[in-house]
Amino acid sequence: MALTRGERTRAAVIRHAARLFRAKGYRCASISAILTATAISKGAFYYHFKSKRELGSAAVEYYRARMSASILRAFENGAWKTAPDRMPAVFANRPQSPLYHGLPLARLGIEFAGTETALLDEVACAMHAGENLVARKLEQSGLPPKESHTRAGSIFAYACGHAWRLLITNDLCCSARLESDVALIGRLLKALPASSSNAPSSLPPHLEAKAMIKAIEIAEKRLDIVDARSIIQFVGKSQDSYFDNRRRILTAAAVRFWQRGYKGAGVSGILSQCGIPKGSFHYYFESKKGLALDVFGAYERFYRSLLSDVFAAESWQEAVAIFCGVLKIFAEKRIVFVPPLVGLGMELVGTEPDLARKLSGILSGAEKSFRRAFDNFFPGTNHSDRLAASAVALWKGHLTRLAIYRDDGVLKQLQADLFALGECSQMSC
Repeated sequence: MALTRGERTRAAVIRHAARLFRAKGYRCASISAILTATAISKGAFYYHFKSKRELGSAAVEYYRARMSASILRAFENGAWKTAPDRMPAVFANRPQSPLYHGLPLARLGIEFAGTETALLDEVACAMHAGENLVARKLEQSGLPPKESHTRAGSIFAYACGHAWRLLITNDLCCSARLESDVALIGRLLKALPASSSNAPSSLPPHLEAKAMIKAIEIAEKRLDIVDARSIIQFVGKSQDSYFDNRRRILTAAAVRFWQRGYKGAGVSGILSQCGIPKGSFHYYFESKKGLALDVFGAYERFYRSLLSDVFAAESWQEAVAIFCGVLKIFAEKRIVFVPPLVGLGMELVGTEPDLARKLSGILSGAEKSFRRAFDNFFPGTNHSDRLAASAVALWKGHLTRLAIYRDDGVLKQLQADLFALGECSQMSC
């Protein structure tokens, strides 16, 4: 049945708005930009949509439908056989235009995580629908129901992590790595039911307790410098007022960058939030970009220090358990570090190359830490680079899922997936 003129107009507005949200973010894509893209009047816009939030909801549904259709095409023969090489096209295919920004639902979910609870709920439902669809297809390939849902979550974590890495680094190898990681899951299907129990998802109870004690120790060292919105927190006062004020500005900036994005976080608003006169900004920082670089530098030092403590463990399994234990403690305090970096990365690529390179450096530093860990715990492995990229993709991807789903159970799956990577390091994966 042919669409009416009004239905075609509404569909065009949703399509253009969804693309703008993907490219610029929901906050930065103004209604006026949407009107320009669709060549309609403001009156016509409000005839079809009561508010920008209603349009945001329609954009979430638009991407849910597109993702579902792509998943069905990947499994169009009803089996897993051809799915692995088609899955990158669902999530992280080579960018063909400036509008490309990885997995759009995850991108929107990260942005909504701190500001738009109702829209975040809709993104969570859409992501769950995609995971459930993949799980059903895996069941049709012979995987038990519980295992199929676990594997579907792993696929989405890999997809989110590798898509973000592709966006930040422009490394086209990310698509191949995603395909390889998804294909590995496919190869495991052939070994069932034995494979489902090959790699343990947890340590023996006494070692798990030991790892948790260490995780608490590592986390407590850092809880005085983090809060739910930033890893930079002004605590107390020192004898140096310059240092105190600089710290206040960094704290406020980190929070505002997450809440409003880099462009939306004005210097005057940052200074007002921390009670410092606007005219004194350049006494502490050369520019807003310099302020952002210092904020990112704090994240970089935090990650490097955290991973150094984690990988001082005696084995890969113990290190993973400690790592996930630290993340669990932070999650219980509503501290999730991925959203600000992922959201800012998506905003800054293509507009602020210096800042994007700094974020890419943070990602590269994390991968180096994981690569050294694989080399240390599994001497002789000849693919530690690929394993490190996969480990960081899982970390970023599962924490993206955690931010969207608000379910700490995601961390158990992260632990199981990282354990499986350890097993893979000893095989030709």
